[in-house]
Amino acid sequence: IPSTGHGNRNVMFVKTPASPHGRTDVGSYTSGAGSTRIMPMGLGTAGITSNLDPKVVYDHGRGDLGMNLPYDSALLWIAESSLQMPLPDGWQEDDGGYFTNPQLAVRCEERPQNVVCRNLYKEMKRKADMEGSLGTVFAEEALPRLLVLDPSTQLSLFHYVLPGRNVVGKARQGVDITFEHSAAMSKRHGYLEMREGRVFVGDTGSTNGTYIGEFPQTESRKLEAGAETEVFDGQLLLFADTEATLSMPAGGNIVRALSADAASHMDSESALTDPPPPPPQHARAAQAM
Repeated sequence: IPSTGHGNRNVMFVKTPASPHGRTDVGSYTSGAGSTRIMPMGLGTAGITSNLDPKVVYDHGRGDLGMNLPYDSALLWIAESSLQMPLPDGWQEDDGGYFTNPQLAVRCEERPQNVVCRNLYKEMKRKADMEGSLGTVFAEEALPRLLVLDPSTQLSLFHYVLPGRNVVGKARQGVDITFEHSAAMSKRHGYLEMREGRVFVGDTGSTNGTYIGEFPQTESRKLEAGAETEVFDGQLLLFADTEATLSMPAGGNIVRALSADAASHMDSESALTDPPPPPPQHARAAQAM
């Protein structure tokens, strides 16, 4: 995955088939300078199957990851994964309870695993909410992603580019992809829009501008307010002071399946709108008489 230019490779969230509960099972191992790879854990079909106390998992999800529990109980596997993940490469816990990465000159109080899994929870929830509203299930491996670095830890994070318009900004509400710690980004800065498998970036009149990298040069050009342009895999994007890289899958249908409710709804609508079948031959003869 392309580097964002900070000397740290982006996190790779490896897409795996959903479990019978409609989730992607993940575990982790570490690789690279401060990066964490999310990998399949092979969890059982009964949900949380480790030796972890379910109450510990629940409290960690609600308190440390900001999960909306019990409503998001289907995503508790993320909290379980967080508690079982090792520290990313280059990270260590010192005697004072702080987490440090000497190579990146970073020191923080929070577990790096919390940062990674909090981001994963937010994006999985955002995807699940759209799937619920549309009555469909997205093929996770076909969804584009915006790859970024967390400013406080330099950990690699991601944001889904979901179908339709994804508003980018630092506002906490009314924005799909939020960078609330940005000093220069506007509240509703710009957007990434996915249409027919293609991704476009636009600026909505931001104060400090939106820039896109130009291939093969390392230069960037500024988007005019109200303008948009198509962007491609590996392309560098700059929303004011926030640098990101677009990761695009190699084609494929983003819709894996309709939900059971949606399929049932479509069947019922078809029954109401489709013309009735023609009567059998003997019935038509009887009508003629």
